[in-house]
Amino acid sequence: MANNEKIFSILVLGKEAAEVEEGDLNKSTGLPIGKVNKIKLRPGQVSIPNFSKVWGRKILDKKTEKPTGNIEFLEYGTKGGELIPIRYIEGCSSLDKHYQINVLKLDFSDEEDFINAYINLDAGINDFKNTEDNALFLDFLQHHTYCEDNKSRNPKKDVVFKLYNPQNINKMKIDSFKDRQKAAEYIMASENDEKKLAVLARLFEIDGDRQDAVIFGELFEILEDDYKRVINVIDINRARFKNILQDLADKGVLLVEEDDVISNIDGEREFLIKGIDSKDKIKHLVDEFLTLEVFEVYQKVSILKNQLLQKLA
Repeated sequence: MANNEKIFSILVLGKEAAEVEEGDLNKSTGLPIGKVNKIKLRPGQVSIPNFSKVWGRKILDKKTEKPTGNIEFLEYGTKGGELIPIRYIEGCSSLDKHYQINVLKLDFSDEEDFINAYINLDAGINDFKNTEDNALFLDFLQHHTYCEDNKSRNPKKDVVFKLYNPQNINKMKIDSFKDRQKAAEYIMASENDEKKLAVLARLFEIDGDRQDAVIFGELFEILEDDYKRVINVIDINRARFKNILQDLADKGVLLVEEDDVISNIDGEREFLIKGIDSKDKIKHLVDEFLTLEVFEVYQKVSILKNQLLQKLA
């Protein structure tokens, strides 16, 4: 199948099939009795008006400077654009309502206007053949006021549907799967590792005096209940650690001498960590954030930052 004939799809929002139980009812309780089957009820159709106003520019003929019926759709409010009323008439070459009436002399009778006033869409995914004969109708849907992805629409108007973009949906699923794997790696790597468990216990406010197996069990429950929480807690603290290190380095409170990182407040020097075999010491510390030795540096520099703020206050 040629690329331009592939299916074009939109997704009508906000309505999903509902699952209900089908069976004989007890007249007293109103509850099903006997054998019960679960079925899905589709919520039916949604009607959108066969009319819309979009922001665009009418394309003029270069010789006559008269409208051609074509529209350059612009992002809403773009300079040089205007609100243009559009509608779809089967067999017509233009969506521009004014061009349909004034140039093509096409308009609906009262009966036709009633019949063509709305376009019915199914709840959920609607598929259309992307063919040359169907191109204008699909153009109308893409630039309808109710289409979330239409940049030419007034953003204050309600949204009814959006373009069905399987690439974006797949990407979201893949990103979610990767995050779940990443969260699992953080937690699973701590099993039977006293030092990693100590770090994660502090991050997730778990009593570090409890048995390692108990700490791991609580971490695993967090992973099962909300893997995003695992990612967020670690990412937020890692970012905070990086900002503190950079801020203290900029203020001259954090010194890097050879392979050592040293704090220096009012001439009081303290080795925070020794023997870092890396050119970028701050990046190394951030990357190794979840090791116990580096996490203790995080706790120390957090205190240093507070001391510095109090001094400057």
